[in-house]
Amino acid sequence: FLIDLMHSHNDLEFNVFSGHVHQEFSKVMKNVKVFTTPSTCYQFKPYSDEYSIDTKSSNGYRVINLRDNTVSTHVVRL
Repeated sequence: FLIDLMHSHNDLEFNVFSGHVHQEFSKVMKNVKVFTTPSTCYQFKPYSDEYSIDTKSSNGYRVINLRDNTVSTHVVRL
């Protein structure tokens, strides 16, 4: 429902951030950009149908910069 509401305001751009997810993720859906932040614990293996820990990705956090109505973001791995 929230995504539909944001899509109905297509003259605006929305950035949605969520934390404590065991994988970094970003996706653009029309005027909505969705970002997840990796957990500070272990990471799940991406695109896996079964529970599996990703031994190639370390824990981390997301840096969000706001400047002049512009959002930029990146993940820092620890």
